[in-house]
Amino acid sequence: MRVAVVQLPVQRGARTSTFQAALAAIDAAADTDPAPDLVLLPAFAGVVDALAGDTTLCENVHGQTTAGCGFRARTWGIFVALGMASHGPERPYLTNVLIDRDGDVRLAQHQVRLDESGKQVFGAGSNQATVDILLGRMALLAGDDLFDAEAWNAVVASGAQAVLGSACWAAWPTGGKHRKSVRTRIAEQAKRCGLWCAVADVTVKSAGTGLSVAGQSTIFNHTGQIVAAADAGAAATLWSDIPLPERPVAREVAEEA
Repeated sequence: MRVAVVQLPVQRGARTSTFQAALAAIDAAADTDPAPDLVLLPAFAGVVDALAGDTTLCENVHGQTTAGCGFRARTWGIFVALGMASHGPERPYLTNVLIDRDGDVRLAQHQVRLDESGKQVFGAGSNQATVDILLGRMALLAGDDLFDAEAWNAVVASGAQAVLGSACWAAWPTGGKHRKSVRTRIAEQAKRCGLWCAVADVTVKSAGTGLSVAGQSTIFNHTGQIVAAADAGAAATLWSDIPLPERPVAREVAEEA
């Protein structure tokens, strides 16, 4: 499975230009030889605005963002995964979406585990799911679920062959949590579970809002080694071929020490 992982600059309140940049990134990645089987976008749709306190740009999962990305998926004959702030009953969800080559949503996975700051913005999903597509059995882990051993255990038990994640890991200069060990924490889980993992993150400059995102887009192999990593603050597309087992097999993972 050949993947292209996009690290995308996002500006708060610039919904149209951000969306156009995401579509352009799909086009640029797909128009290569060899072309990717899957393009992974970060959590770009409405997430930065929600983190900054504005939830008016949240969408339905089957809304304009997935429709636009779905059209590109169908046009190029590729799979596309992305992250978004989607409508919830009380608070929005941070949701990862996997779109197939026909432009159909195959899986929408809400982030399940939230820290205290996350709970002020997002609602929590209820379970971790996997989905079978032509490429294999995929798991989506949204945001901080990429750090969580229970989330990884759940998708391993379901026979996941690879983990995809879209995120927007924000840091505030004062009063916020600056996640310095994002890559280390994900690498530990990938190694423990023996799964490749591709993660797409956004980059945001504060521009007076107090919110910044450096960008932590990375591809890890099944031993937790970094295969490709984007520079902080830079737009980038990472590439890798991810080897998958011939068929998914449910299995147990090693207990954490």
